[in-house]
Amino acid sequence: MLITVCLTWKACVECCTSTNRRSRHRAFIERPNAGWKCEVCLHTNEFSQTGCVLCGTTAEELKIIRSRQEDTNTSAVVAPQVEDSTRSASNYLLMSSPRAAWVRSLNTFHSGDLTDRQLVARERHQWKRCIGGQNVRWVHIPFEVLQDNEALCSTIIKERDFQDWHKRHPPKVSGPSRMSVSSVLFSDSSGQQLSWLTPGTAFVRDDDSRSQSRTARWRLAEEFSASSRQYSKTVVRASTLVFSEKAQWFYQYSLKLCSSIVDGYHTIRIHRDRVLKQSMNLFMSAPSGTLHRRLRVDFMDEAGVDGGGILREWLHLVCSQLFAEAPGLFTLTSSSAHQGYWFNRTSAEKCTKQLEMYIFFGKLLGKALLEGLLLNVRLSIPLLKHILGVPLKLSDLYLLDETVYSSMMWILENDNTNALGLNFTVEGVELIPSGADVTLHDGNKQLYVAKVAQYYLFDSVRAEISSIMEGLRSVISDTVLHVFDFKELDLLLSGLPQIDVNDWRQHTDVRFYEQSTHEFELVGWFWEVLESFSQDQRGRLLQYVTGSSGVPVEGFKGLTGMDGEIQLFTIQLGKDVSTVYTVLPHASTCLNR
Repeated sequence: MLITVCLTWKACVECCTSTNRRSRHRAFIERPNAGWKCEVCLHTNEFSQTGCVLCGTTAEELKIIRSRQEDTNTSAVVAPQVEDSTRSASNYLLMSSPRAAWVRSLNTFHSGDLTDRQLVARERHQWKRCIGGQNVRWVHIPFEVLQDNEALCSTIIKERDFQDWHKRHPPKVSGPSRMSVSSVLFSDSSGQQLSWLTPGTAFVRDDDSRSQSRTARWRLAEEFSASSRQYSKTVVRASTLVFSEKAQWFYQYSLKLCSSIVDGYHTIRIHRDRVLKQSMNLFMSAPSGTLHRRLRVDFMDEAGVDGGGILREWLHLVCSQLFAEAPGLFTLTSSSAHQGYWFNRTSAEKCTKQLEMYIFFGKLLGKALLEGLLLNVRLSIPLLKHILGVPLKLSDLYLLDETVYSSMMWILENDNTNALGLNFTVEGVELIPSGADVTLHDGNKQLYVAKVAQYYLFDSVRAEISSIMEGLRSVISDTVLHVFDFKELDLLLSGLPQIDVNDWRQHTDVRFYEQSTHEFELVGWFWEVLESFSQDQRGRLLQYVTGSSGVPVEGFKGLTGMDGEIQLFTIQLGKDVSTVYTVLPHASTCLNR
């Protein structure tokens, strides 16, 4: 009888403890019922955020935009294109720049008034996965119709909703007689004409995750069709949520996936000075399903028990080495719209070892998503699009190499291109069969530009993309990620782009020793110094205390400790601090303290 009572009591305690820990997980963090929607990119922000975290629009800018919209509605004039005789020479040069061509190619309402970052954030809405019956396809929707049509705002929409809108707004037919800078003629590998492209037409990766990934090819997005069976009702429903709710849904999905593994933690033991090589070997040799277990890191010959902080430090070290110059895997783009990493195409010829490192990065990416960890790097927009299988188009080349993009725009907008003496090759690679013998001229320049864009965005990095997707899919289904658009995935992977000191202060737990004047003064000094720090310095301090330099999508209230449980940033003052000013601070990364 006594044994039965003891066992029952133990089970109750474990149940209560488990329930309490589950309630503290970030997947169940209390969120506001509503927020404010940014008119520029339609991202829903929390009321505590003074600017849009996705496109960077400030409160003052929103006031100006709202005022312009009211004036436009009153006068019933939409995006006037009348040439202003008072336009200055500098403005004319600006409109003739590569950026101006890129802005025009995006074909968005009032796009000339927006920053590059705002334009990219708005562009995330252009392509939607459309599900009807047994198939899913890509459809292009203008941004302007989304503000009054919630059914078309999600990343995955229903065919009937699209057809209802399509009947009310039939597309305008454009052709060769009115070619925009992004309306170019694409062809297949044989050079055969496929179709005339409108400004919204794009290419998409077409591969089957169940087959060998390196058979991927690229096709017109509007011709793409796949089975809709891979999209459960839960995934489709989650795609209709605002971003904060999507993130919470994904955390719950990850928690359920990891909790289904009953074997406890997966611990990797590595030497700090060989962290990349040993981590890669352990990940690549891990049995199937092992990476679904919670990860723990043990740095050999070092004291410390991983309660989350060592894991975050390990990820920081691995990413720093993966994206360093030495491996030659990635290079940082200089785009003002979104600075991030893209494949290093100038590295030595691809070898098996390099492709294995890309597979490892894919596994690392999936593991970071499952664990709710943040990368200390940001990926470029085209790379994020590839991960989600989102269509890419000519304007994406601007985000990778403005020089190449500028050259392509010049070719499209000028005559006598045969004087350039170019043929259908790039970096010694033939863009079409016998391309070295085909000279560029005005009659085939659209095809040339299309094939150059296809080379830079797809063909030259085909093996790298396929390797990353192979690694990612071994850890997590990429279909689950399709509830996010590419800008939302960026936030999920790398956190908020800016560190807000007010948010930091609001969600900090200060533990005084005796609440003396000296203690209050020290805490005040801390915030004063933090206010004076640059974004880089704030990130370094955050990394010192938490093991990560990034702020999660929820802000500082979403900082986590062990197993995804909420653990606020903590300032704890000890006995010596009350009397001696020379005591140096020290950190406990597992406790964010």
